[in-house]
Amino acid sequence: SDMLRRSISDEEAALVIQLATIDPPFKIFSRSSLGQYYALYIKKRITGGYNLFLKTAESRAGCPAPTTRPIQIGGPFIREEAEAVARGLDARLKRDPLFSLSHQPAKISIPISRNIVSLFAVPEAIHGGDPDRYLKAGDEVYTECKLAGLTFFHSGIYAGDGLVYHFMNEADASFTSMLRSFAPIKGRIVLEPWLDYVRALYEPPDGSWPVIYRVSYLLRVRSGRSIVEWAEIIKNSKAFTHYDIRKRNCQHFTSLCSTGASFSYDMSNSAKSLGCLLLKPGSTILGGGRISPRRSLSDLQTNEPEEHLRPTNARVK
Repeated sequence: SDMLRRSISDEEAALVIQLATIDPPFKIFSRSSLGQYYALYIKKRITGGYNLFLKTAESRAGCPAPTTRPIQIGGPFIREEAEAVARGLDARLKRDPLFSLSHQPAKISIPISRNIVSLFAVPEAIHGGDPDRYLKAGDEVYTECKLAGLTFFHSGIYAGDGLVYHFMNEADASFTSMLRSFAPIKGRIVLEPWLDYVRALYEPPDGSWPVIYRVSYLLRVRSGRSIVEWAEIIKNSKAFTHYDIRKRNCQHFTSLCSTGASFSYDMSNSAKSLGCLLLKPGSTILGGGRISPRRSLSDLQTNEPEEHLRPTNARVK
């Protein structure tokens, strides 16, 4: 195809080969309007009919170049319907802007779950003063926090120029008061310098830097610029004026910016959900590291969906 004949990097070529080697009865291999490689293919079911699968890949300088495992996104169909749905989705993926994961094309269900979200460690040198060397505007990032022997993540949207959007409870709400009840408490989205975000909630006991991860979803549906615009839109809306561990927290905010659907990576893990219940006021089970005195923990989360927000006239300055 024209895409294969054009000049591409060795890394991109490897991804092309991995996706192109899928050999089902029907397959589409292409690239989305956001530059992500994908394969759509059908697979016959033992009980009859066909399911539609999606496999994606993308290259990123300085990071691994993975291909995702195949994920079922539709079916069962008769063969003609399966091929028609695949062609329709292929056409839609070439249009700009793409759809959000809360409003997907008919007969398509692209999931968002812990099992298919990838986390890529960012070099520790990012803390040396220039995050733009390692991140792009619109990247969703996680800061690792270790509590009670478990690892939680405080998430943010990198805005570029060393700034990060992130959501937390109000600065005057203590860690203890937040754990006293699961009822919503006042919260706010802030835009802060990189190092303020990184150490907003947690500092390792040995004075080292927390590990930072870049978040990657199965399908990229928004450009970096669009993700930053959504962060500003949501910041100026009334959707995140109250923090709720169960359904409105930092990861719900950042996934909503990235995909249009709210999702909590941490609390989809049952062990972490149980750990949240154990972290009561006065508990002695908190492990190494400390909670920053200027912030409360904002990373004990659930996977309940958040309402989809519609754009307003808010703009990024």
